[in-house]
Amino acid sequence: MSNATINLMDCGADEFNEHVNADVRGTAPEEISEALRQPEVVERWHNCLLSHKSNVEAQLVHGKAEKAQKFADCVRKGSAGKQEWLDYLAEQQKWRSGAIRFKNGAEVKLVEAKQYLARFASEAPTTQLLLERNAALQRVLALEKGIMNHQEAVTNAPDDDNTDEADEHLWNLVVSN
Repeated sequence: MSNATINLMDCGADEFNEHVNADVRGTAPEEISEALRQPEVVERWHNCLLSHKSNVEAQLVHGKAEKAQKFADCVRKGSAGKQEWLDYLAEQQKWRSGAIRFKNGAEVKLVEAKQYLARFASEAPTTQLLLERNAALQRVLALEKGIMNHQEAVTNAPDDDNTDEADEHLWNLVVSN
């Protein structure tokens, strides 16, 4: 694990958001961009991108409502409000285009993050395989213990003693599952 990866996992939400924002804008240092794409970090990166996308969408919706309010305010001012409206429109359009540009960048990075998540998931053992492996391991350990107990019972039995009980116990282990 690289130092940048360690730092990204340890950094707080605000600092992590700054790194993600810089990556979306293409201004992040290369080591930060690479660290965002590491298996340990990629899910956090993906979730942060989703949050940014939702945030920008909410700001765009709020901007429409704000624009309607500003228009009503400027109309009430009559001809004096015309220049104020035009200035507001120019500023609003500049902000809106920047917000859409950022949202599009976040969406591109989101697609990339999803690809990394899918790749890492396909490389990792599935939960079902892990469960099956663990169950098989427990079964092997139980059988091993049963065989060892059987060996001890047979070894310690007097020559004239019947070892049927030890055999029966071992056979029950094999049949029980």
